[in-house]
Amino acid sequence: MSSFLHKIPRLGNRSLWSRFVSFLVGMFWIGATVQAMQSGADGSDGGSDSGNDPAGIEQRLAASAKYLSSDDLEGRGLGTKGIDLAAAYIAKQLGQLATYGVQTDLWDGGPFQKFKVAIDADLSSENKVSLVGPPRADGKKPLSIELELGKDYTPLAISGAGKFDLPLVFAGYGISARKAGYDDFADVNVTDKAVIMLRHQPRDEIDDKESAAIKETAYTAFRHKASNAYEHGASGVIFCCDQAELRRRHSQDDTALSFKVAGTTFTHPDLPVLSCRRAVIDRILKSLNDPELGQIEEQIDRTLKPASRELTGWRLRGETGIHHVLCDVKNVAAILPGEGPLADETVVVGAHYDHLGYGARGTVPSKKESGSIYHGADDNASGVAVVIEVARALSQRPKRLHRRVLFILFTGEEWGFWGSSHYVNNPVVPLEKTVAMLNLDMVGRLREGALTINSVGTGTGLSPLLDLLNRPYGFQITQVPGASGRSDQAAFYAKRVPNIHYFTGKHPDYHRPTDTFPGLNLAGMRRIAGYVADMAVALADAPGRPEFVSVPMQRRANDVPRAYLGCLPDFTREEPGYPISCVISGSPAARCGLQSGDVIVKFGRLNIGIADDLDDALQQYVSGDRVRVKVRRDRSTKTFETVLEATK
Repeated sequence: MSSFLHKIPRLGNRSLWSRFVSFLVGMFWIGATVQAMQSGADGSDGGSDSGNDPAGIEQRLAASAKYLSSDDLEGRGLGTKGIDLAAAYIAKQLGQLATYGVQTDLWDGGPFQKFKVAIDADLSSENKVSLVGPPRADGKKPLSIELELGKDYTPLAISGAGKFDLPLVFAGYGISARKAGYDDFADVNVTDKAVIMLRHQPRDEIDDKESAAIKETAYTAFRHKASNAYEHGASGVIFCCDQAELRRRHSQDDTALSFKVAGTTFTHPDLPVLSCRRAVIDRILKSLNDPELGQIEEQIDRTLKPASRELTGWRLRGETGIHHVLCDVKNVAAILPGEGPLADETVVVGAHYDHLGYGARGTVPSKKESGSIYHGADDNASGVAVVIEVARALSQRPKRLHRRVLFILFTGEEWGFWGSSHYVNNPVVPLEKTVAMLNLDMVGRLREGALTINSVGTGTGLSPLLDLLNRPYGFQITQVPGASGRSDQAAFYAKRVPNIHYFTGKHPDYHRPTDTFPGLNLAGMRRIAGYVADMAVALADAPGRPEFVSVPMQRRANDVPRAYLGCLPDFTREEPGYPISCVISGSPAARCGLQSGDVIVKFGRLNIGIADDLDDALQQYVSGDRVRVKVRRDRSTKTFETVLEATK
């Protein structure tokens, strides 16, 4: 059904705009909202909290945020008791609104949408690795180096499991920095081989302009290097320490890296990823009359040119055994029913309640911080507290809203939008009946009234409505029209649901243990809660609804423009490749014929095994490059060709 909101962009002069504002006021704002707009002219907070006790609202916000970011909740990391305590607290707060009609009997009679994810990994008994040399001319058995688990080598947690027998090659630092003209894979064939790679990057301890372009590449993390090797055709990866890392350790002890060092989820199910001692690799090099690792590193650092090479005749043989530990996780939700002919439509107000626990995911903690609790007061106890307060405010309105409102708190956002992705694939109310999604992620540090609202362009009419509703609040709003992939609204965008993301900005405490309760601006959170509640009312009571708009993905503020394809992954599909959940209209992906449901398996010359691989692959291309994209569609494969663009 066509919505009057769709006509907003066509209004072009002040007279039409004035009439439109009057129309919006009449159609959207009712009761307290209209009064709030009128009272806001004197600079008061206005909005949905008018007539309420601001101190009482801030006390409730403080109670929620302080508890959720307390030591007892262990940073709300997946697999901790703390995250279960957080879920129980949220359920209790929403359940207390039952008196006002809020319903929490959504799944098996309760508020919890339960599912399982792999958040940890353990080594099993099936781990045995040897390095076998080339056949000998005298007919004797070739040299075989049996590696000791935990001393000479260890599988990393990102490793796949299974048996292997692979030729060995050395590929320097495993970096492909095309823009810098540096590629460790350019002159060596790694297809169906195991690749030995050094950690970090050339001139790791030197800050010079000559090597800066190489160091800007993202391929220095374990996951990215493993992906890069896989993209070039490798079937196995071996990491070993570089000299810079040993100097930082103040030791020449390069005992194999710990099993957990590279994270807790695997990269590729069939790709063994090991850490190995330098001395073992030096034995191979010596047998081939090649320079030692230290000499090769010095050569690369001096020349900034790759020194990759075949390790002729040498093979990696053995088996890795990795057991991935499943964890029970849950989203928490409640519904405020609507009333009237639009009651079967839904406005979603959400936030994620998980965080980083003890720093196991998404952080690079210093030695001092290692093992500390990552409290996550702003990220995202602040958003949870605001959602609970919005639920309270909307449920206590004297008149029932026309559309239902779903309040949902997601788990697993820090791991890749697991909770929101699970929800959009298993919604409690139909997505085609979902009018819009309002997401709150990091709304606890309002400074000088500056509020960023992302993804505004994903729905017709959202931008002027946000401006109109801001009149009694006076936020200094930055509207970002492009789709944002930085939080849970991305999962809704992938399903073509209009969405916005409220955000008060990054700060030095982001993803650090110092993101604690004293840093929150409670008065700012109160104002944001009122503003969000007004938006929810406007969307719930409007006779029409925003129409979804497929817009380009917005790059982050300090990101350099990079090659852009224009599709989003389906985080919930577990199959090799990059499963596409949404293709952005007008993008290079759309122009060449890619569709939702396709699975990208090759991008140009690079293999794609998981979603991360495509992100890495795009960094090796620039705007204007023509690239062939191979996809799996139904039971066949198809190849498309497109010209890449830059991010907007």
